[in-house]
Amino acid sequence: MLLGTSAAANSVTGLATLTLWMTLWSFLGLLVLPSLSRSAVIAADRLALSGGIDPAELTRVLGTLDAAQEDEPSRGRLVETVFHPVPALERRVRAIAADDGPDLPKPWNTARTALFLSWASLGLLSRAVHCNCGRPALWVLFPGD
Repeated sequence: MLLGTSAAANSVTGLATLTLWMTLWSFLGLLVLPSLSRSAVIAADRLALSGGIDPAELTRVLGTLDAAQEDEPSRGRLVETVFHPVPALERRVRAIAADDGPDLPKPWNTARTALFLSWASLGLLSRAVHCNCGRPALWVLFPGD
């Protein structure tokens, strides 16, 4: 049974109900979890800088990664807040140039990991989120920085 619902996987109806509930929970998680991951990405960039990585080289590598993955160097704040666990390239470059930022440890890649784990609960979102649609190679785990 799932959280007081009648979703038990002992019939076709129960299995379908369980899948739909888990998909709903996964969707709610995708609205909340990206904000945790964004601060972790910035913290990891800051840690790389404190470890001696050249800021210009880090910026170049981040640009290459962005071009290979989403090719979206800037995006609106609302779009990023709701849908993107990795900050836009322009926000990351701004954070690299800033004097201070978040410190590790931070939960990283939580939304993408939740999508991966949704397979075990029969959630359907791992294939349906905007960055995975039509890209079967990403249906298991989307690449991260």
